[in-house]
Amino acid sequence: AAVTPEILKKLGDYDVIVFEGHGGYSSATHAFLITGQAYTDDYYSANLADFQNGNLIATTDGRVAVTAGFFEKYLPADSLDGALVYLATCNSCRDRVLVDAFLNKGAQAVYANDGTIYTVYNYAMLERFAAKTARSTPRAARSTTRRRPTAIWTTSP
Repeated sequence: AAVTPEILKKLGDYDVIVFEGHGGYSSATHAFLITGQAYTDDYYSANLADFQNGNLIATTDGRVAVTAGFFEKYLPADSLDGALVYLATCNSCRDRVLVDAFLNKGAQAVYANDGTIYTVYNYAMLERFAAKTARSTPRAARSTTRRRPTAIWTTSP
């Protein structure tokens, strides 16, 4: 099933979040994640306020993308408490705006990319990310002491 904005509203249900797909950047919207949601007139009408506010944007290939504003609006405060996030897309950290949206919702760390990444690099990073998170402690066993969130950037060679 394709990832849709509706699915992304429920990210707080997870300790480890990997968004593997396409991303983009513009100075007007900052970094954005492209979903599998088709952009249609009906979808636009049903989500008019989010399109007008820049939380959702239409891509040139007819899909819907989400911006930092989307996560700021729909994820409750501390809903990502201690979560690890990997945004396995191009340009997901071209600036800090999108990464900070996840950190501000309580993510412990956000791995992201500051430019174009290639498939081989992306899969190598996903493998490393999976290996590291497989050794992490489940949320139920974590201390209730809050840690300072950390953003980690990666760049393709």
